[in-house]
Amino acid sequence: MLENLSRDQFAEQLNTTFDIYFVDEAATPTQLIEVTELRQKPPQESFSLIFLAPAETPVLQQQFKVEHPALGSFELFLVPIGMKVNGLEYEAVFNRMIV
Repeated sequence: MLENLSRDQFAEQLNTTFDIYFVDEAATPTQLIEVTELRQKPPQESFSLIFLAPAETPVLQQQFKVEHPALGSFELFLVPIGMKVNGLEYEAVFNRMIV
C-alpha cells in the first residue's frame, strides 16, 4: 500500500489527522503538519513528512502502524526530531525509485 502513495497524495492530507499506533493497540491522533519535496528527479523521488504528536507520546524510533481515512492503513518508519511547545515532532523520509 505505502509504495502506491505519492508525495502529492500526502500533501492533499496536510493538516489532517492520522492515527499512529505508538503503543500496541492504542491509536494516537497525530497531525500531518508538513510535506517537503526533497528531490524530484526521475527516476528518483525524495520527500519527507512531519507529524505532530501529543507531548506525552513515547520517544521511539521505529516502524509504526498508521491509519488515515483517505489513505488507508500502512506502516511508516518514524523518527522523533524534536519537542515543540505544542507536542513532539516525528519525521518520515521517503527516498525511492519511481517506476
